[in-house]
Amino acid sequence: MTCRVFYAVVGLLFASATSLGGVNVRYFYRDGVSTVQVDTSQPGPDATITRSIMHNGSSRAIFAAQVWADSPLTEDIGAVSITPTSGNFVTITLRTPSLGAACRNLGGNWNGSPSFLSETGVSVRIQGEIFGNLTGGLAADQISTMAVQGRILGNVHSRGRDSGGTPTPTIVEAGAVAPGVTIRAVSTQTLFVIQSQNTTPGLDRNMDGVVINEIGNVTATWTRPGATGNWRGDLLAPNGRITELQLVNGGQIATRPGGSRPIIRAKELISQVVADSIDADIEVTERGPSMPEPIGYIERVQALNGSITGSVLCRRFSLTSISGTIGGVRATGALSASLTSSIQDTTIGVSEISPGALVRTGRFATGLPDTQSDIVLLNAMGLKGQIILGQVLPPPNPPPLPPPPPYTWVRRIFVGGQEILHTPEGEYNIPSAQLGGGAVGLAPFRLYRADSVPTATAPGA
Repeated sequence: MTCRVFYAVVGLLFASATSLGGVNVRYFYRDGVSTVQVDTSQPGPDATITRSIMHNGSSRAIFAAQVWADSPLTEDIGAVSITPTSGNFVTITLRTPSLGAACRNLGGNWNGSPSFLSETGVSVRIQGEIFGNLTGGLAADQISTMAVQGRILGNVHSRGRDSGGTPTPTIVEAGAVAPGVTIRAVSTQTLFVIQSQNTTPGLDRNMDGVVINEIGNVTATWTRPGATGNWRGDLLAPNGRITELQLVNGGQIATRPGGSRPIIRAKELISQVVADSIDADIEVTERGPSMPEPIGYIERVQALNGSITGSVLCRRFSLTSISGTIGGVRATGALSASLTSSIQDTTIGVSEISPGALVRTGRFATGLPDTQSDIVLLNAMGLKGQIILGQVLPPPNPPPLPPPPPYTWVRRIFVGGQEILHTPEGEYNIPSAQLGGGAVGLAPFRLYRADSVPTATAPGA
């Protein structure tokens, strides 16, 4: 069935439906100080109806409309679009009167053009829930809370602002997000992306799209009890913070088959990235004047039941996370990622540092207790990769910085419960084969006498 409803002054709202049943529209306008409610319905299959909403021969500005299908679990609604007269702020609610899901699948309201919102000449707010898939794009000045129990197949765009232009959070819930989809906010407020509580049965529940807030922060929670899914897309806050990416019920941050490794990138801060296992490139990008390394922080990266692979780059890791838990890099499995922090207080607690993995930490942040920045490898042969202490990253452009002063090994490193005892200059006498084949080096580097052939007796140079 195809149904069209258009509103004078407010403009055009098209609702097309498939399957038997009908589409219902309840709209509201003000008649003086009173609010008037009008209900319409679209009868019968294969019918096309066009309505111009008038009152006493005059058009009325509608400030809200509710759209739903007669049989929301089985009936689809096609495109629901609005092209109102300039100056209105219209709320479109996609729910039944009992606040249940409005329909099975929804065609969206967006033609995909980036200029679509400005062309409407009006502020539109969308909220609601659908039982099935979002098959087309969805765009509004404000998406307050939009829940898609199935899969998001079209791009979602929100300016994150209310009728007065005040920045507002954008909340998008989904059972799954398809590859190639972008969920985008352009707001100083937070973009929340959450796995839907009521997920369509049989869904893969994977997040395969891109999530980005062009201006503000992003928070993502992608696990529900009994509804585990994987996060396999990029998460970006190019001018803000990532306050959370959390998968706590068996979900993984992983590379999608045939795709690229997820990028988790923020300008100022990444508070916590937590999942069963993590395969991602994680980076805080903000840099200060003439500084070659990031000045942003990461609080916690933790793999609850697996390893961390990819790369991690930041200025330093906080000693505690925003939730009060111990910060740093933690995994029940191996650290196989390259890890670089320009400050040395990077707490690491993993089973091992894998072969080929490189951990680089820079100058020591004075005033921080050494005991809170330990590197702990649980396996007795866990030092299989390389740890470099005190390495300052080179400047990106001339003029070169003066050479750094020699640094002192000021932190503790444990391998299988055994602390690597060392001189202040960084020498230690345990052969690398007894630690797992890897090594610890203090920049500027000295000779590793325990592994020299023949064994060196003179001090390292």
